[in-house]
Amino acid sequence: MLDAADPPNEPHMTFDLATLMAVGVLTTAVAGVLTLTAWASDRGARALLWWAAAYFAVALGIALLLAAKGDVDSAWTGAGFTLLSLGAASMWTGARRLSDQPPLAAALAAGPLLTFVAAMAQTGGYFAISGVIQFAVSDTYFILTIMTLWSYPRTGLRSAIPLMAFIGLHAAVFLIGLVEALFDLLPQRGLIGFGVLFSVVHFEQLVFAMGSSIFLVALVRERSELRHKTAAAIDTLTGLATRRAFMDKAQRDLVACADRAVPLALIMFDLDHFKSVNDGYGHAAGDQVLQTFARVARGSLRASDFIGRLGGEEFAVVMPGTSPRAARHIANRIRRAFAEIRLERDGRGIRATVSGGIASAEAGVTLEKLLSAADAALYRAKEKGRNRIELADHRGDGHDDTSVVVRVA
Repeated sequence: MLDAADPPNEPHMTFDLATLMAVGVLTTAVAGVLTLTAWASDRGARALLWWAAAYFAVALGIALLLAAKGDVDSAWTGAGFTLLSLGAASMWTGARRLSDQPPLAAALAAGPLLTFVAAMAQTGGYFAISGVIQFAVSDTYFILTIMTLWSYPRTGLRSAIPLMAFIGLHAAVFLIGLVEALFDLLPQRGLIGFGVLFSVVHFEQLVFAMGSSIFLVALVRERSELRHKTAAAIDTLTGLATRRAFMDKAQRDLVACADRAVPLALIMFDLDHFKSVNDGYGHAAGDQVLQTFARVARGSLRASDFIGRLGGEEFAVVMPGTSPRAARHIANRIRRAFAEIRLERDGRGIRATVSGGIASAEAGVTLEKLLSAADAALYRAKEKGRNRIELADHRGDGHDDTSVVVRVA
């Protein structure tokens, strides 16, 4: 705005607080609309609804503070403070929903209720009481939101980093307001002007509303893509890797072991007489057997081993840095543990066993050749009576070290 007292040729710009607050209302409302629009295209992302509600609550809260014109005793001010706290609480709840955690109704309501009570008890134009409560409540919710999102970057959700940065900046500004309210540095009447440090909120709110909404939508989309990838990589029945995911991992391990000149073993497992389990007890019983084997195998493997379900009742384990002798020891441990389990279905006992074949590889072997050798050893285990483990190219002398490393000529 031009000051009429200034010389005509030397104009300068001054900031009108009411105008800045009005722009903040508009910007925050637009952030809410953007978030709501993103939810309309992905109805399963309920977190976006909570964040949209947060933006709208904050926008309305700022509008009520603007209408109160800085009168801390006004009911508009009390309602505005309450809505600001509610917006922060809704943001935290949105973060929880993004993590598939249920809303905590008591914690969601406690902060806004405390803010409302403090604002209604406000008398004499003394800002400190209601201001301290509102800033403290909002900052608590902001910190909880960051804590909820903290583990996201480690799962590959990179948009969480700038989102947490925006929330952290917002929390820092509110912390400044908290300190100034504690020392009664904020005005007792009138809008918060540029004479105090907390006035940066007039600008920061604009940046926060748009920046946080943009990266929130990006985070939700990243999360959706990650879930689709995970669903494609995880067998829904057993929780093990799918065939495709296993093949990809096994190929990477094979190349890595070849580069480091270390051994790699591969075990093929197949449940014995599985068709008779399905025919005699039903497919639900068959599913129970598959799930039980998956649980037993996972519990017997090392952190470096990787197991997948190749299809039906067939499973495979890739074991980097593992000799045939060590692989056979682990395979037999799985076989014995599984054979000892007695399952029941409709009052009838189910006895299930598993057979396995092991192949070992060095540099130059292909994954297809390795799988073929392990499958041949598995077939031999079936021929010899099942519930046993065989090594590829076994010479029949009964020793673990008689397996021959599979190589490509």
